[in-house]
Amino acid sequence: MRRCVLAVTSAGLLIVVAAAVWLSGSIRPLKLRREPEQHLAMTAEPGPEGMRVAEVLARAAMRVSSGDIAGARDMLATAEASTQGPVTFALAETYDPNVLASWGARGVSPDVVKAEALYRKALEFGVGRAHMRLEALNATSSTARTPIVTPGLAIKVSTPLLAEPASRVHLSIEIYPPAAALRNSFVRIRGLPPAALLSEGQAISPGAWAVPLWALATLSVILPAGVQGQSDVAISLVNIDGNLLAETRTRLIVARSRPE
Repeated sequence: MRRCVLAVTSAGLLIVVAAAVWLSGSIRPLKLRREPEQHLAMTAEPGPEGMRVAEVLARAAMRVSSGDIAGARDMLATAEASTQGPVTFALAETYDPNVLASWGARGVSPDVVKAEALYRKALEFGVGRAHMRLEALNATSSTARTPIVTPGLAIKVSTPLLAEPASRVHLSIEIYPPAAALRNSFVRIRGLPPAALLSEGQAISPGAWAVPLWALATLSVILPAGVQGQSDVAISLVNIDGNLLAETRTRLIVARSRPE
């Protein structure tokens, strides 16, 4: 299958690579990624329609690179009404909390239900990678099934983590070695009390969050009044496709302090 390739540099420049490449299998889906010093590559079917789709994907990627996730959503949603497949997959990414965290997105809300529906729709149109994204979303509520693929990475976290109801406690998370924090990865936190919030990140389901790497230094758990007890919290370094890179655990203990 021949496909035309477009790329967007991190500076937002559109580059059309005039080359046809023999590739087999399904259409490779768009990866909209916020990666400084790297380009964002997209593929589309040849012909006028393919070029139109590729241009939409490229312009959406430019918006993602500049932090305009809402603008990318609007553009992709308009195009998705008449063109499905890669555009549907790309639109799903803009609602996927895991992808948003891996981009380091700020000020944009995820929608797990919408992301799942769009990934399933993309899967019906032959975008095979949508299956991995669906599995990654489902992994937030259960033990990760994928193996650790990057030996040597480790996560350091304070344990136990002591807090009081109606309080805010710093959750110190460090990745070692520091230079090994991978692009297009994020930290997944599971097992928090359902009513607890995090100061940064994307809520996936009650007690489960996807946190961008830039937020780890100042990350806090916000506990409402009435929350007490112990929680076993899993902290994982995960890449954009849901592969587990490193994992550790801590225990969150919420109790009222005893009067002196």
